[in-house]
Amino acid sequence: MFAKSLRFLCILILTIGVFCRFVALDQKIYWYDEVSTSLTVSGYTELDVVRDFAGATAPIAPSELQKYQQIKPGSTFLNSIQRLTQENPHHPPLYYVLARLWAQVFGTSITAMRSLPAVISVLMLPAIYWLCVELFGSATIGYLAMVLLAVSPLQLAYAQEARQYTLWMLMVLLSSAGLLRAIRLKTPQSWRWYGLLLVGGLYTQMFFGLTMLAHGAYVVIMQRGRFTRSVKGYLISAIGASLAFSPWFMVMARQYYQANRLTEWTWIYDLTPLMRLQFWLHNLSLAFVDLGHGVYHAPLLPLYLGLTGLIVYAIYGVCRRTAPSVWLFVLLMMGLTALPFMLPDVLLGGKRTVTPRYFLPAYLGIELAVAHLLHWGYVKVVDTAKDRRWVGQWLTMGLAVAGLVSTNIYFQHQVWWTKPFNIDNPTIAAMINRSAKPFLVNNGPVPYLISLSYELDPKVRIALQPYCVNCLQQVEQRQQLKIPSIPAGVGDVFLVNAHALEPWKNQVRQQQQYQTDFRFTSPTTWLVRLIPRKLS
Repeated sequence: MFAKSLRFLCILILTIGVFCRFVALDQKIYWYDEVSTSLTVSGYTELDVVRDFAGATAPIAPSELQKYQQIKPGSTFLNSIQRLTQENPHHPPLYYVLARLWAQVFGTSITAMRSLPAVISVLMLPAIYWLCVELFGSATIGYLAMVLLAVSPLQLAYAQEARQYTLWMLMVLLSSAGLLRAIRLKTPQSWRWYGLLLVGGLYTQMFFGLTMLAHGAYVVIMQRGRFTRSVKGYLISAIGASLAFSPWFMVMARQYYQANRLTEWTWIYDLTPLMRLQFWLHNLSLAFVDLGHGVYHAPLLPLYLGLTGLIVYAIYGVCRRTAPSVWLFVLLMMGLTALPFMLPDVLLGGKRTVTPRYFLPAYLGIELAVAHLLHWGYVKVVDTAKDRRWVGQWLTMGLAVAGLVSTNIYFQHQVWWTKPFNIDNPTIAAMINRSAKPFLVNNGPVPYLISLSYELDPKVRIALQPYCVNCLQQVEQRQQLKIPSIPAGVGDVFLVNAHALEPWKNQVRQQQQYQTDFRFTSPTTWLVRLIPRKLS
């Protein structure tokens, strides 16, 4: 029996969690990847921006950059798909088509663009409930899983991110529940619905294929390798979905060089085994607690170890206390979506496992396991005197409080670790905005420039020399520092560059026209004040 106190607690936390997804949607910086989303939705390309400002001499206001975030006159969703095929072929188009339709109704403001993933994130709550009912046969576990999802700081961060990640998680949940339903009903219609969900998942995120693989392994193992109706139903659905996805697969195959170039950052950076373990401990905790550090923070080691122990015990509990049809599904949902990233990092090097967004399906599996653990804590042992209901009550309250505290911290910051490329925007913009008549020379990549423009005052004038990362612009062009003629009557002259290449840095140091006053340096950005040298 679902206790009234637990029901009230779930409803209260769910209400808070849903509300928080729509609070201050425009508070956080609109960062590089989100700007790229808006470029796709608008129908513009990075190359359009580079060409529009090639050889331009007149300075512009920050607002003139933001026109590229608005729907291009005369464009359609086909232009958005074309931009993906040319500049981001590793991103399937479903989310961007939905975002284009959403923008045509609600506009292209930051709030409007982030409200779509927020709505999708809310839809994840009934989806995980449905999965729990199909998997565990328990509505109580479903309610508890909804609570964990609602207050998860990781889920909140991606619910307010104008990217495809919430849709990816929604498709993982729906397809998983759809698979279990099809196995249970054994009807052609249920398998057709499952196949459609697979198509939706593939067209949302290419890594959804790992979820499909986990589903296939589950069906084959549970049927003990026999060619049963369930195996046949899965094969027909998976093959049909793969054929439906083949047009975009051909796009990725033709544009392999471009897709490979844009994702090479995941394997060119190596970590020591200790650093990698620290990242793993920190990232595991993000499902329940996030104090905003972004990376491993040594004083929080007891917290990391405690949450890791909780997760391990929850997985152990699922394996010990449920049927093979349950624990096998949870293990495959986590293992086959995480190991393809973990093993290459360990064996070959790279930083795939540093990025939590690649593990979102595995996080869902963790939340299922912990929800089962909470439910076990609420159950009274009938055949003994032992009553462990207090375990479930304290665990639920503890995780809920941890999530709400993390939420409070999240809303107190303008920047967050999920937006790394532009994390210095507020600091840099504040330095520029303090000047009476600031003049900014900007040599960075297109999405970085547009992201920074949201933080600049209208009085700032920008001399734009952008380059595009996602197009095949010659690297040599991106390495040349270009300082245009500075118009008379301006105040402080600033030069900003994001992810500056070494040749550019050397040119800054060696140029003779200006003295250089380095106002701000970080691993991602340089801000330099240029002071004209006096003629002798």
